Amino acid sequence: MLALVADRTTTMRIGTGVAVAPIRASPVTAASIATINAIAPGRVFCGIGTGNTAMRIMGHKPMTIDAFDRYLSEPRLLLRGEEAVVRWGDVESPVRHLMAPNGFVRFDPAIPVHVLAFGPRSLELASRHGDGLITSAPLEPASIAGLRTALERSGAANGRTVARAQLPISTLTTMCVLDEGESVDSLRPTLRTSGTTTSSMSRRVRSTDATSESISATIAGSSLTKSVL
Repeated sequence: MLALVADRTTTMRIGTGVAVAPIRASPVTAASIATINAIAPGRVFCGIGTGNTAMRIMGHKPMTIDAFDRYLSEPRLLLRGEEAVVRWGDVESPVRHLMAPNGFVRFDPAIPVHVLAFGPRSLELASRHGDGLITSAPLEPASIAGLRTALERSGAANGRTVARAQLPISTLTTMCVLDEGESVDSLRPTLRTSGTTTSSMSRRVRSTDATSESISATIAGSSLTKSVL
């Protein structure tokens, strides 16, 4: 899906929203998103989370904060084309991409890592490891300002200045492709978007736009990430 979006668009930023760390080894995550960067260089980001929803749906606990902390250090190195010590189960081993010169992947321009975070401990990891934050927050200035303050404080505690331009904030939302003649406030779109995000959509989208950049954004993950900075 991401490859299709990358091929059909020219300016949109594309990424995972998000890759589930407990079930995706970091070399797999890095190689897959670096493949998209080969198609759309400079427009790609890698969103990563602990799998709070995905893991619980499968009857398992999400990745612990300590394990997530360790995991996040791996793709950052791999996405630069460097070697990382990767832990899988109880085994650690050095890993690097072996076929980078063959054109299957691209590490330049750099691929930013966006960390999915909600609570204070995961926000601290975002401020330490992340080039961006993905969260689910009301689209209100006070909510975003609170997140920004938390990131700045956590960054300062780790010796990092977290400026607005250096660590953008995105919030998860949903969207629905309207049928011909269907109104944005009718029952089906309201149910599909849980009734909470319809009014925040910047424009109405109809099914005839299915290959346009506005629709392609939904394929970037199970949800659309909308930058609110």
